[in-house]
Amino acid sequence: SKTVISKIMIGQLIDLLPESLFLRIHRSYIIYIPNIEAFSSISVEVPGKEIPIGRNYKNETLKTLYSNIQ
Repeated sequence: SKTVISKIMIGQLIDLLPESLFLRIHRSYIIYIPNIEAFSSISVEVPGKEIPIGRNYKNETLKTLYSNIQ
């Protein structure tokens, strides 16, 4: 529910976060994996929001999400 403003680029930020807990799903979005409530092939639902999965991130996102539910 907080907005974080930073001067670091999102590509650099994702490199600093633990990959087992965070996932970049779109050019503009990084999500905290434990907060995922549901997902489809086009979006991820986190509490109170539906976030689109970017075309360039779709394969890796779905691979990661499906591996986490098994």
